[in-house]
Amino acid sequence: SFDLYIGLPGSGKTTFAAYLAKKSKKHKREVMSNVAIKDTYKLDVKSDLGIYNIENKLVIVDEAGIEFPNRKHRDFPDNFLNIIVIMM
Repeated sequence: SFDLYIGLPGSGKTTFAAYLAKKSKKHKREVMSNVAIKDTYKLDVKSDLGIYNIENKLVIVDEAGIEFPNRKHRDFPDNFLNIIVIMM
């Protein structure tokens, strides 16, 4: 599945992501995150996605607009759309 959380700065999106990571870890599910969350694999979004198997893992991309600014879509990795489709 693919879940998207949107909110104003300071509304708790990152805190909620940390909660989801903790909940997933409790159920023995691997978690990958581009932000520092305890007991998660530190994800480098641009170089790790498409390399590592993300099936059955929780993948947290905080501040996706910074990682992948829409005005620089030509700079996205060639396999980026395939990765997003796999995540859905």
